[in-house]
Amino acid sequence: RAHDVRLQPLLGQVFCFLLPFRSGRSTPEPDFESSPLLSGQVQEHDKPRKGLHWVSTASLIVANMLGAGVLGLPNAVLLMDFPVAAVIVTVVTLASVYGGVLLGYLQSAVDSIQSYPQLAGYVGGHRGPAVARPLRLFVQIIMYTYVLGTCTIYLVTMRISLMSIFQKCVDDGPADLTCGQPGCSDNGKADYHTTVWLFITAACVFPLIHFRNLEDTAVVSYTGVLTIAVVNVIILVECIRASVSSDHSEHWDNRSLDRTYNDVINGATQLIFAYGGHVLFPSMMHEMRDKKDFSKSVYLSQSFMAANYCIIGFLGAYAFGYDTQAPILLNLDDNPLRAFANACLVLHVLMAYCINSTVLVQAAFKWLWPGLLEDAHRSKDRIVRWALLAVGVLACAMLIATLIPFFGNLMNVYASLGIFSLSFAVPSLLFLLMDWEKCGPARQVFNVVLIVLAVVGCALGVESAIVDIQHKWKVCDYSIKF
Repeated sequence: RAHDVRLQPLLGQVFCFLLPFRSGRSTPEPDFESSPLLSGQVQEHDKPRKGLHWVSTASLIVANMLGAGVLGLPNAVLLMDFPVAAVIVTVVTLASVYGGVLLGYLQSAVDSIQSYPQLAGYVGGHRGPAVARPLRLFVQIIMYTYVLGTCTIYLVTMRISLMSIFQKCVDDGPADLTCGQPGCSDNGKADYHTTVWLFITAACVFPLIHFRNLEDTAVVSYTGVLTIAVVNVIILVECIRASVSSDHSEHWDNRSLDRTYNDVINGATQLIFAYGGHVLFPSMMHEMRDKKDFSKSVYLSQSFMAANYCIIGFLGAYAFGYDTQAPILLNLDDNPLRAFANACLVLHVLMAYCINSTVLVQAAFKWLWPGLLEDAHRSKDRIVRWALLAVGVLACAMLIATLIPFFGNLMNVYASLGIFSLSFAVPSLLFLLMDWEKCGPARQVFNVVLIVLAVVGCALGVESAIVDIQHKWKVCDYSIKF
């Protein structure tokens, strides 16, 4: 038996024993009727596209996944403790790669699949409409909830960065690390409430919410990768400086961190949030020039991110000890270098918000007005309706960011809901639905165990995050003020 060559490049051989053989296999697309939102129906674009190169796709993955999550990693490592964090990073990285490879493998059966829900509907269709419709609907609900949550986190991250540059600090005594610092600068000139800064953030985002497909965001993705790389280099330099400074021991001396069960769970989910992004993999693969190269994009992007996460996460936690905050930029000295890092982070988050907003608005647009997005004779209607939907998504993200302004907890909630399910559990579930009869016992057991662990992780993560949010609502000021 011969392996499919699409699963062989780079690290693919490591995962081949977990996947079936596809040579000579014919898988007709399931046939059942429903709306495009609820079925596995696939629609082709009339407009031919050049498509993304696999390196561009890798950069798109990095731009989408590498950002707000990495800024919370040092705090996550501190909450879990270093040995536990090392184990979880290793396991989650392998699970992330495996989930990405599975999604690419499943989508290779039909070139016209454009989104994760369509992929779920297509695979579920092999078991009949009774499986396909609820499976697709479940994936859609989780997917778009997660994407909206990711947009919310990007707004909160951008607000903190803007405040760290322009908001002047007021000496109100020691910082309350339970509630977190909103961000400020000794050189800041503005004095606005966080709600006002959120509206300023939305104004910055607004010009970039009008892209209508991911191919148009290729330049955006490269900009996002470059800016977050600059931020990470600055964080790395500052962490090294803090680690060798004479007052480094002050971050650790005469204190201890009484880790609770919820702390460890929240730290784990905060780390797992940094591996989110599988929700957009089918959309990215659909717009690739050569889809058989998608596995290369997965291996390149995940390898780059894993190395980055280990360096920033462990070094940052060691450098700032029990004072480590999320995002870690709040720990850096208030100087022009920190201001530059925050400016780069603002640009990166703008790019990442653009990518996620495009996917969410595009899905809603196709559901509300099927065919209009590809209709060349109704460009005015298309532009106006797209703008209305994009503004609606932005308004929803702003509302959530206002009600739950806690950076770490937002990551925990959406990591538990979206990443445990769509990055780890659903790829294995779809694989078993598609190829259960062709799987050997080892593959079946492996994927079932992975699904069970993901479901348990989801439940524990949501419960711990909600408990922490309830506590912060009691002791922190989250009121809306202008």
